[in-house]
Amino acid sequence: MTSFKQYLVSKDQTGRSNELALKNTKNLLESRLAKISILDLSASKKAKFACEVSELSTSEQVLGELSDSIGEPLDNESEEEFVNRAKASLACILRRKLKK
Repeated sequence: MTSFKQYLVSKDQTGRSNELALKNTKNLLESRLAKISILDLSASKKAKFACEVSELSTSEQVLGELSDSIGEPLDNESEEEFVNRAKASLACILRRKLKK
């Protein structure tokens, strides 16, 4: 099995890049972050913040850290458990980077 980062930069069996999954993830993050009402920011500042976080979360550096952190699914780990572990790891990475 390949790492998460290797998967995202590889091509599927038909030769298409998995980059679409990364782009979809980035777009989803951006749209969800822009809708967060607890952020006491103007709409334009929310959109800028959402764009910056989505860019950061899909950067080579963060994807590498995430891939190293989550590794491969653990024995007897369900897909849902693996995804939840990956989400928690990504959240920790982003919090650490945004505090800098």
